[in-house]
Amino acid sequence: MRIALRQGSAQEALTLLSQGAVDVALTSLPPPPGTTAHVLTTEPLVIVGTADDTLLAARAAVPIAALRERTLILAERGTALREVVLQACQAEGFSPVPLLEAADPAAVLALARAGLGLAVVPASWIAAEDAGALAVAHPVPAGGRAPELCTVLLTGPGALSPAAELLHEHLLQVLTING
Repeated sequence: MRIALRQGSAQEALTLLSQGAVDVALTSLPPPPGTTAHVLTTEPLVIVGTADDTLLAARAAVPIAALRERTLILAERGTALREVVLQACQAEGFSPVPLLEAADPAAVLALARAGLGLAVVPASWIAAEDAGALAVAHPVPAGGRAPELCTVLLTGPGALSPAAELLHEHLLQVLTING
């Protein structure tokens, strides 16, 4: 039996799954028709910036509308994280025009840590070692639910091979946090 791991964009993973080139895919994009999705996590998003950022200093929560005049560091185009952040901002009546975009979580946090802007990221991205270097606050919408990111494990149409079924079951056990 051979298992290969391939990292790529969420859109690439969905394409490979629909073509039958991979057996399972991990993504936060909405599942396409014909796939089966199992929710692994649903986690809140947080706003991060430098520890001395005037908007975040000593606040546990920040209105999303307060981000209107701020430089946002956004995830790359085509990602679910970017879409969730854009939708949250648009619900507050504005569309952020990011000057900074990054694909890698470490790069997003490094840009925020350097004071180049604020980032809205999954809470799990913030490690204990970041606590002193970053201010963290929860985004609060004027109405509705606070933004969250849902991660799912997908399988394509058709039956899985016995090896793929074992992999799928193992991933469900080790990656499911809530849900």
